[in-house]
Amino acid sequence: MSTPCQAASPNLQKLNPLKRVNYTFGLVLGVEEFVQSDAYFLAKHHLENRMLHGYGTCCGLDVTAQTVPILRVQVTPGWAINPRGQEIKVPEVMCVQIADWIEANLSALQAWYPSAPSSLGLCVVLCYRECKTDVVPIPGQPCTTLSSSTAPSRIADSFELMLCLDDTTSPLSSPITSPLSSPPDGTPGGLCVFRPTQLEEDSIHALAELLSEFKVATISEPVLTLEDVEQLVRDLHQPVGSPPAGPPYYINAADGPRFLRAALRTWITEVRPFVSEQAGVGPCCPPREKCVLLAQLTVELNQPGWIAVGLTVDDSRRPFVVPTRLLEEMILVGSAPLGGGS
Repeated sequence: MSTPCQAASPNLQKLNPLKRVNYTFGLVLGVEEFVQSDAYFLAKHHLENRMLHGYGTCCGLDVTAQTVPILRVQVTPGWAINPRGQEIKVPEVMCVQIADWIEANLSALQAWYPSAPSSLGLCVVLCYRECKTDVVPIPGQPCTTLSSSTAPSRIADSFELMLCLDDTTSPLSSPITSPLSSPPDGTPGGLCVFRPTQLEEDSIHALAELLSEFKVATISEPVLTLEDVEQLVRDLHQPVGSPPAGPPYYINAADGPRFLRAALRTWITEVRPFVSEQAGVGPCCPPREKCVLLAQLTVELNQPGWIAVGLTVDDSRRPFVVPTRLLEEMILVGSAPLGGGS
């Protein structure tokens, strides 16, 4: 007596990162089961990176401008985590010559700018990519070609380091948060365009700035209530009514720990989901972005023409991840905030 079996196929179901394979005796294992298992654990790992630690540069990846003997940008080796939580490794020094980049994209740049501007804004962008490697023979049918009887047996983590147009004053109607190899309608083809719209990164900076403005009151200053603190955090993104007078904002010394907990709770439970939705994904979902900003460049151009004569690097908007061990040591030694905050 036999029991009918359903053959395993990679196309039976869509991969679900919230499902893992339930291995039981008699289960027919195929490609789909192994891919689903990988998808589950990779999704968990990436989500932990992103939601618990953040994203940005973790180590290295310093961006510098070199003018001798030619004008070029150099990026040192290092590690980063992108907004999806994927790790990106750059194993060696990478360089790009500005003149070569302009020449390769000249027709597209001329379509963006009818006349050459005095300066050009660019972004150094690091993106995650995968490469299929290690081709091996696989069972095939009679009379098949060599390409159809072999297949890659490994998927290697890799990276793509690009110079993109930082067109924050572009006439495009919708913001661009991903480097585009096939730009939208009306955009010249072949030109990588990137807008560093870092909503959560900006939100974290705004919260840190707000917390630094809390001061311990003396006898004369009016102090905030718990509700005032919570509303100040909400107002970082959705201003409602009239905020309390300040900054600085004064609190009683005894209320400090309780108010800090309330501020962090409000940001976690109310503001962070709102920021995720603004980024075009569901509440508490990492964005789909595979790339992370390393630096913004200003390329000085001669007039008239498209010849680069100067280069400056600004990495002040670069997101980065501070190791937990470093934060722990700062707490243990009682490091005071730079700038005299309390």
